[in-house]
Amino acid sequence: MAVGSTTQIPLKIESALKKAAAATGVDFQYLVDTAKRESGFRASVKAPTSSASGLFQFVEAAWIQRVKE
Repeated sequence: MAVGSTTQIPLKIESALKKAAAATGVDFQYLVDTAKRESGFRASVKAPTSSASGLFQFVEAAWIQRVKE
């Protein structure tokens, strides 16, 4: 695990976020902060009260729309 500002980030997640930041131009730290807040860096997490899941807690409809785009 790599050391983040106050939280340990799994290396696999850190690597994926760096690649996503480079590919999209989105700030790496923004992605880290959002993933930490939404899922605690747990890629398999699922919200108990909605279809939200994953690092960024996308709901099913939003995910389907992004895939179509």
